[in-house]
Amino acid sequence: MTTIAEVRGGLARAIYAGTNLRTDPLTLDSVNAPCAQVFRAEMDPRMIFSGAKAQYQFTVRVFMGRASEIAAQEAIDDLCEINGATSLLQAVETSDNWDVTIDYAQVVRIGETGIANIGGVEYLMAEFDVEVVF
Repeated sequence: MTTIAEVRGGLARAIYAGTNLRTDPLTLDSVNAPCAQVFRAEMDPRMIFSGAKAQYQFTVRVFMGRASEIAAQEAIDDLCEINGATSLLQAVETSDNWDVTIDYAQVVRIGETGIANIGGVEYLMAEFDVEVVF
């Protein structure tokens, strides 16, 4: 069976393959924007599909530098598009972008754009909630 760590890495690589956005599969202490980080979110440990499959929730946090706030906001907007070359949703939901075995992945929520302060540096940030079944 595929592991959480394998899926987390696969999700990061799927985002990179579909958007060319550097994506770390683990939470890091520092941010090198533009980038994304994958977090395992709260989950229900019960199996689905007659007890044969696991369903996991991940949160992808996208960080953009604020050197040019307009460009940063436009870049986040591009990632929030439903489809297109920079759509994070399309990157996640396109099976050809995945290099690990999953049944499906879907973006279930695109959050608002906000400001994150990490190590005394402010970034524009948006969250994407992703459900993966494997």
